[in-house]
Amino acid sequence: MIVSKEECIEKLFEEERWTHMYSFRGKMKKKIFSIFIIEGGNKMTMMKAVNTIRIKKGKADEILPRFATPKSVHTFEGFVFMEVLKKENSPEYDELQVCTTWEDHTFFEKWRESRYAQKAHAKKEEQKPEESPILSAELTTFEVAVQHKPAGQEA
Repeated sequence: MIVSKEECIEKLFEEERWTHMYSFRGKMKKKIFSIFIIEGGNKMTMMKAVNTIRIKKGKADEILPRFATPKSVHTFEGFVFMEVLKKENSPEYDELQVCTTWEDHTFFEKWRESRYAQKAHAKKEEQKPEESPILSAELTTFEVAVQHKPAGQEA
């Protein structure tokens, strides 16, 4: 089926299937050709996974060194970066948020299902609950809906 360039662009845009578009002028009759790079269905959507860890008051600095050295998560496909945030001025407990950013949710799921992730999280269960400074942990995931970069750094 032959469709116009405009119909093709409209259809791909509606389905959010195109990630890049390149146009060039062909040699024959000076027509402009477009190539669409399509990545398996839907457009990739960046996401963040946030593990909120509540810690006994005054014990956050004992936990922070565990995150100082990059671990296996940093080697996984689709991993963008990791941040560890320390909550300020919490009167009842300390709180860390371990935030990992991924190119797409599928990369994060692959990491979670991996042996490396299971091994990394098994270490915390070896410690007896009464000895652990960790009170609770909760994982939340977010789609990156809007992101702004400094002026001049837009991609």
